[in-house]
Amino acid sequence: MPPLSRRTWSWTFDLPPSVLWPVLADTNRFNEAMGLPPYPLEETPQPNGTVLRRGRGKAAGFTLEWEEKPYEWLLGRHFNVSRVFSKGQFRRFGPVFDLEPDGKGGLRVRYALEWEPLTLMGCLFGRRLAEQAGGAVAARILEAVSFLKGQRETPFELPQPALPEGAFERAAAMAAEIDRSPYGNGLGWV
Repeated sequence: MPPLSRRTWSWTFDLPPSVLWPVLADTNRFNEAMGLPPYPLEETPQPNGTVLRRGRGKAAGFTLEWEEKPYEWLLGRHFNVSRVFSKGQFRRFGPVFDLEPDGKGGLRVRYALEWEPLTLMGCLFGRRLAEQAGGAVAARILEAVSFLKGQRETPFELPQPALPEGAFERAAAMAAEIDRSPYGNGLGWV
């Protein structure tokens, strides 16, 4: 069985950890900015009071199913999540973020991906996936730092949502109808 693999990247910024942490720890928005598809997560309460969280999705044509372990959080310093797979090319896979002061008033950000492949394809796919993810994470972190320094309006460039056919026209018609009513204020469609 192939051993646990890990790929690590690090950056240093002239910001305190408390400033960057809220942006990086917003994992839903961060994942959306990375272009990762949402996935269903089934939550089942267990008799001992815990919750079993099972996810499923597709990546590069592979069907994946996993148990999503609870996030490990140290506020302002560390988080990671591990997914233990029941279907796919991996035994487990997950990201790790660490933020620490650099001793000069700034911070060092370390991002790692850890994966334990089950197959040769998992070894190859994991390495490729890690390289792609590292580049995408680096770009999102640089966007976040630019935002925090006032150099851009939003922390991330988010992809435009795909609307069903006719949704834009229906929304415009509803906004116009509201503006014609006693509740209208002329701001229904900006």
